[in-house]
Amino acid sequence: MTVSGQDYINMFESFKKSSIMTVKNFFQSCSTGFTLIELLVVIAIIALLAGTVLYLLSQYRARLRDSQRIAAVRDMEKALAIYYNGNSLYPAGGSCDTTGCVVEPGNIILEGTLVSQFLLSRLPKDPFNATPYQLIYFSSSNGANYVLNYYLETTSGAGNAGLNSIHP
Repeated sequence: MTVSGQDYINMFESFKKSSIMTVKNFFQSCSTGFTLIELLVVIAIIALLAGTVLYLLSQYRARLRDSQRIAAVRDMEKALAIYYNGNSLYPAGGSCDTTGCVVEPGNIILEGTLVSQFLLSRLPKDPFNATPYQLIYFSSSNGANYVLNYYLETTSGAGNAGLNSIHP
């Protein structure tokens, strides 16, 4: 059986029509849009990524506040050392209550000794403005010793999360 050139052309034309129809039908069946499951999966992935970013951002902010607290504690420590070198005692904390003096702007005892003598430009203020994250200053009755308590939100090289203390 011999195949003529016309037979090849007819076979090619029929193949061309069937393949075009198949591709055309394929795209028509797929162009209906996304399914509900696909949309929910995409939304879940975006929510998971957003939650991770927000968590990391909050941790970053806590570490930033802690670094500001540590810098304030070191400034207080230097100012107290300079005050001690000039006066042979630390500033009195006796007129504060039994829990110590809260180190914040407006504290008359510490502003009168450290700020008025230009050892600090101002008393440090907590960056978070939350009650537990304050500097608390204690002085012995004879002025020979002090304790400076401070709180951190995260564990770092300068202390653990929670209450920390420094003294000379």
